[in-house]
Order: sequence, then structure tokens, then C-alpha cells
Amino acid sequence: MIGTSYSQTQSSVGSKIDTDANAVTTEEAEWGPDGLSGSSRSTTADTVPSSTSGHLKDGIGVFAPKTSDHSNGNTTGNSYIKTFTGDGSVSTSGWPPMNKWISFDSFWELNVGIMKQSCKNFDPSLAQNSDEENKEIRKSIEEIAAETKLDKTFIAAIMMQESNGCTRVPTTAYSHSNPGLFQSHDGTGSCHDRPSGPCPREDISQMVKDGVGGTPQGDGLKQCLEKSSIGHSAGEDEAVPYYRAARLYNSGSPSSDGDLGRKGATPCYCSDVANRLLGWTLGNSGCTSEAVLL
Repeated sequence: MIGTSYSQTQSSVGSKIDTDANAVTTEEAEWGPDGLSGSSRSTTADTVPSSTSGHLKDGIGVFAPKTSDHSNGNTTGNSYIKTFTGDGSVSTSGWPPMNKWISFDSFWELNVGIMKQSCKNFDPSLAQNSDEENKEIRKSIEEIAAETKLDKTFIAAIMMQESNGCTRVPTTAYSHSNPGLFQSHDGTGSCHDRPSGPCPREDISQMVKDGVGGTPQGDGLKQCLEKSSIGHSAGEDEAVPYYRAARLYNSGSPSSDGDLGRKGATPCYCSDVANRLLGWTLGNSGCTSEAVLL
């Protein structure tokens, strides 16, 4: 979310778990003709990533967002693959192309267990997500994705970066309030006032609408993607505007040099989102502010 999300100031689920010892370093993992080389996949799914986060109309004549068929069906999860730096481009900065993102079904399967245990990490007094609440989150994401034409996996990745999917995530407040699953800009959707009772479906739906569709006070993912798509080259990978939209959602503005981690943004936010799109669910973030700000 624009400004600082809750996960920037408090470690998320899995913060006490050491990063997987087999995680690939920035230097080891590279995109090649056959995809990522050097990545290490684990079958132990009991560790979960810690977020370093946190946000951010139909435009006439602007790039129409593309969604991928996401043929990758990773169901075991990855450790943090590498720290991505630069402007989000695939060809020059080495960010992962959209056809390497995992499918929404795989993303959900890998992350729903994290969602079930994420609320206690924010506050031990909070009830964990129920199965019914998680089903409503998924349904709401699918509905808003169909309405806005945004990629479902990307929407879910931003949610996990902002709140780890906790329906009762606290509201942060700096220059404005950031409530709900997406820590939206002055949104109305939140269940933090229901620490133990069920989170109603209409509140879950509103949290997703606030984060993706925006609010009267600020942009959602839809508006951020439209802005980041202006001037997008037809020959450039369709993932690039999404990475740049993540920067806008987090910081509210692009950096003057186009770098996604510099000048006003949470340094590792976009790199973390990219790793989530590749299936990162094991261990802590391998990104450090120092690596991004070199």
C-alpha cells in the first residue's frame, strides 16, 4: 500500500524460521533458454515466507493488461530464488517473464496453509482464518480479476505481500489509513474489529475490491497497472507492467530512474512479489535493502 504497509514494521508468519539453507543466491540463479537455472525446490512445506513489505479506470488508448495461462504447476514451493533489481524488465534486468509465473491454482495450494496461520503472527489474540473465510477470499479474487482483467496470481501475490492473507490484519495509519487484506488506501473493508468472530463475506469482498479496484481516495492495483502500462512496448514481456504496478502500489510513484526498489519504495517489495509469483513459500525473504540499493 502507498506509504508503509503493516508488514514493513512487523515480521510476518515464518519470521522465526531460518532461510532454507539450499536457497539460491542472486548470483546462482539466472534465466536461460530453459527457464531458471540453479533453483532449489524443497518438499518441506512447513516453513512460510516472511514479507519485507507493502500499494498503492479504464484508460483510453493504454495497454490492455494481459493474463497468462500459467502452465507452471509447482505444488511443492520454492525457497527465495533470487533478488531482482532494476526496472522490472525481462530482457535487460532479468526479471521473470510471465510464462514462468505459477498458475493461480498452484499459488493458492501453496499459500492457503500460510493464510490459515498468519493472523496469530500479527496478534496472538486474533482468530486464524477459517476455511470458509479462505474460500471467500479466493472467490472474491476470482471475481475481481474477471471484472478488472487483471491476473489472478498477481492479485494474490500482492495480498500475500501485504497481509499474508490474514482477514483480521491490523490497519496501519501514516498519512492515511491502510486497512484490510491489501492494506488499501483509505478503504472501508476490514475485519480487524472482529478479532474472534467470523469475517463476513461482504467485508472480505470489500477488502479485495478496495485493493484491486481502488477507493475514492487512492489507486488500487487496476489503476496502478494502467499507469505502468502507458508506453509499454508490444515487444516487451507482459510481466513488466505488473512489476512496475507493484512499485506504484507500494510507493505511490515511480522513481526518477525507473528502479523499482529505490527512492521512496520498500526496497525489496517488488523482488518479493516476483519471487511469490515463481512459487516462493519456504523460508524468509532472501532480499536485503543493501542488495537492492547498491
